[in-house]
Amino acid sequence: MADVIETYREATGECVLLGSDEDNAKASKPCQSRFGCWTCLQVQDDRSMDQMVTEAKHSYMRPLAKFRSYLKNTYYDLSRRTWVGRTIDENGFIRFAVDGYSPAQLQDLLKYALTIDIEERQAAKRLGIAPRFQIITMESLLAISAHWSLQGFALPYTALKHYRDIERGARYPVPDVAEFPKVPIPAARFIHVGSSWNQGEEWQYTGLRDVMSEAFAGFDGGGCIGNRTIKTHGEQRTVMNVNTADMFTIDPEGASMFFEFELDRLVDEWHGPAARRPLLIEGHHVAGVEYRFYASYGLLSVAKGQLSRIDEIFRRTAYRERLGLAGYHYDHDRAMAMSVEASVPILPSPEEVLSKRRAEVTGLRAFKRRLL
Repeated sequence: MADVIETYREATGECVLLGSDEDNAKASKPCQSRFGCWTCLQVQDDRSMDQMVTEAKHSYMRPLAKFRSYLKNTYYDLSRRTWVGRTIDENGFIRFAVDGYSPAQLQDLLKYALTIDIEERQAAKRLGIAPRFQIITMESLLAISAHWSLQGFALPYTALKHYRDIERGARYPVPDVAEFPKVPIPAARFIHVGSSWNQGEEWQYTGLRDVMSEAFAGFDGGGCIGNRTIKTHGEQRTVMNVNTADMFTIDPEGASMFFEFELDRLVDEWHGPAARRPLLIEGHHVAGVEYRFYASYGLLSVAKGQLSRIDEIFRRTAYRERLGLAGYHYDHDRAMAMSVEASVPILPSPEEVLSKRRAEVTGLRAFKRRLL
């Protein structure tokens, strides 16, 4: 009980003992201290945390409090948000409206968190104790990086580049920013993408598949990783035969070996002096390169029953990449120019109808000739 009383005293900065008699108890105001996740923004100001970090023994948590203040103060800054939607409506449009954090903001948050982590490790080493907290573990970092690859948020291994930069001495302290005022959310606009993500010839090389693996392993499930066939939306698709588990997981041993033997090579390959250029060549998309690498090496396991969902997200990301709407080459002004005020059916022009009809007739004639 003494520890509980002390914790609440540190959170309020005053004595928390109530009077013993019934009248004093009724007159006492309830304690306003709350304890939970240090990133929670359900309350405007976390007075409990702000008070606790004034105590010398809790001062090591000040960077966490500053991180939360940054999240709170930038919450309504729409320039830090992504706008490109993920669902195609009945008219072939996706929403262009304020959504979650932008890829640039996500990178900033990761750099701040990794900086806080390494400074805590250094402080703990000076004190001869174990680190008192860690925000980003090795497994978490690989999971974040894989997710960025899946969604096309950044070039391959960007998260790992930030990690290596910080390990080599770079520091990104949480900035002091004034609280951004609450502003009206702009009305949603819409970008036409067509009826599905499977358009043009390039889509055949997209999804949760590795054409090189297929070329070497064939379609019989052979080779190191193998392939498998799934059925989704009434269509059969070939995908990588990746590991599955009850939930998405990163293998801890595989993660340790990756950091030891592969990290520098892959970061240099995409971010070093002789880095690859992020070009689309014959349908080989940059988005997904990193995720597929982790999957092929067994570093990650996909949740059971989610292969078709992952395959669909890959196709969506590749299509957005071809439109210039992926995170690593996203241009907000260009995307805004592509958008319209309303999602309305787009009817084909007479020329498009005639061209389609001619193509159908030509195909039918060719089919009949083959039958003769």
